Parts: sequence; structure tokens; C-alpha cells
Amino acid sequence: MSHPVLAGVDGSEGSSAAADWAALEAASRGVPLRLVHASPSLPGTAVPGPAVDRLHDMGVRMLQRGRRPRRALPGRRGAGRAG
Repeated sequence: MSHPVLAGVDGSEGSSAAADWAALEAASRGVPLRLVHASPSLPGTAVPGPAVDRLHDMGVRMLQRGRRPRRALPGRRGAGRAG
């Protein structure tokens, strides 16, 4: 069984490059691509609902940007994004 290729995204150019590399690697191996993100630790034991909602929305946007094709990859049809 082949494991998926995993890349973390945080909205930076470096994480975009990592997502591109991971997409190529996943495509070349024929395995799924998994993009992940994490939110920073927040002070206190209870986080207000609006803050949780905002962090969730920001994470969804980062993951969506990471999945968007930005350029065609050499030797590949389309953008080369894997599952």
C-alpha cells in the first residue's frame, strides 16, 4: 500500500513551493496528495466561537489556494495536482 504525499500550507511562498513539489511527487507515485494546515495555540482554555470560526475560514482558504493550479508543470498535462 502506498502512502499519500503530505505537505503543510501556511499561505507563504515557501509552502506554495512545497505544495507544488508534493503534487509532482504524488502524481509521479500515483498516490493521493494531502494538504494540511494548523492554527496557532491560543491563550486561555476557551476560545470564543467567532475566533474559532475565523481560524477555520482562514484554514479553508489556505487549503483552497494550495489546491489551485498556478502553472503547468513540465512534462505533465494540466497543472499536475493530485487528489
